[in-house]
Amino acid sequence: MSKLSDDLEEKDMAEIADQKKKILALEQQLEKTQNRVQELLENTRWTADEHEDIVKVLTKKSENDPLTGLANREKMRYFLDDEIAKFERYGQSLSLIELDLDHFKKINDTHGHLAGDEVLKSISETIKKSIRKTDLAVRYGGEEFIIVLPNTSGEESKNFAERLRKNIEQNMVNFGNKTIKVTASLGVAELKKGETEKNLLCKADKALYSSKGNGRNQINYAE
Repeated sequence: MSKLSDDLEEKDMAEIADQKKKILALEQQLEKTQNRVQELLENTRWTADEHEDIVKVLTKKSENDPLTGLANREKMRYFLDDEIAKFERYGQSLSLIELDLDHFKKINDTHGHLAGDEVLKSISETIKKSIRKTDLAVRYGGEEFIIVLPNTSGEESKNFAERLRKNIEQNMVNFGNKTIKVTASLGVAELKKGETEKNLLCKADKALYSSKGNGRNQINYAE
């Protein structure tokens, strides 16, 4: 009887030891699994961060002119839509400046297209430094630029346009051993009740052509 009891006790101990081994193996496997899950989560977070950065870069490229870094037409459309909505809802004033570099073709013909590119980049920097954070500077095409001025009256936009004209006139562009002087003609317009984006752009365009027709290097305001 004693031997049977001893055999049963020994068998129980062996089973307990075996169970402990199985439990230990399961714990080790669980730890490995948890570590793997944590690693996958970290990789997922890293990939998500990378994805967000890529989206930001692509968005910036799709909204900005590659040469000057200014906004492109597409971005301007969205921006104007928002600002016109504010004008219609809250009565917040909105003005726009259309700017064209004077005799830019002559700069390209005389100094070459690389010099012309340098002029465009330099003038773009002058514009960036002149505007507020709430404004939007746009390369509209070629040597033509647009500046959208939210919460700015016609009188305020005229004063700003004149300051910008002077800043451009005083800006000397260095290219190689050459110094290139640039001037600009500007047309200024303020959005009025009942007008659309197209009306605003047309008014600024007509004012710009008045500036060019009257001798260039000046501003004109669309009444």
